[in-house]
Amino acid sequence: MKGERHELVNQQVIRYALERQAAIGRANREGKAPAVRPVITVSRQLGSGGTAIAEALAQRLGYQLFDREIIDTVAQESGVHRQIVDALDEKMRSGIEQWMDGVLHRRIFTAEEFIPALARVLITVARAGSAVIVGRGANFILAGEPALHLRMVAGLEYRIGRVMRHLGVGREEAETRVHAADRERQRFIEKYLHREIDDPTAYHLILNPEGLGHERTVDLVHTLYREIHGSEPR
Repeated sequence: MKGERHELVNQQVIRYALERQAAIGRANREGKAPAVRPVITVSRQLGSGGTAIAEALAQRLGYQLFDREIIDTVAQESGVHRQIVDALDEKMRSGIEQWMDGVLHRRIFTAEEFIPALARVLITVARAGSAVIVGRGANFILAGEPALHLRMVAGLEYRIGRVMRHLGVGREEAETRVHAADRERQRFIEKYLHREIDDPTAYHLILNPEGLGHERTVDLVHTLYREIHGSEPR
């Protein structure tokens, strides 16, 4: 299973890297600076529908989706991460370490090895652009950089109902999973980034798909993103 997962991640990273190389190549041939499309980060409560919305946004924009599992795998596998780095031009590539130095200088990380690796992956993806990043505190790590930071929330009953349907479990187990996920995600942000996951100032937009509906939420974010950042150049 682990080998299959790694292979899937590897294929996604290669596809993403090739697409970014092609975009940079087109820009260079036209004598233009490579256009970097700002990433979208999606923080979400379990059961809010945030992951499905992130998937729909990535599909709508033609962007690569980086979910938590992909990010973690890339952070732990230097060769996979290198494929993204190699897709960047010299200027973008040289800026990654400088950016990392700035992030680490703010001392938002512990000394544990995984967190700097995670930050390096998120920064590299942000430098390449044209991606939707789910979870892992990406909005905090990429704070102040060109991006659209989203948070998806919903009422407890709505979330429990979605988890029950999605996982095929009873109410008690679904409620346990929802509360456990809330605690785990809050602990991760507090321990490593020293922030509060529910801090509204950490996001550009906080949305409740329970009231808006899935499609309307995707439409709203897509419209806002295009108004701010324009269309993806081809």
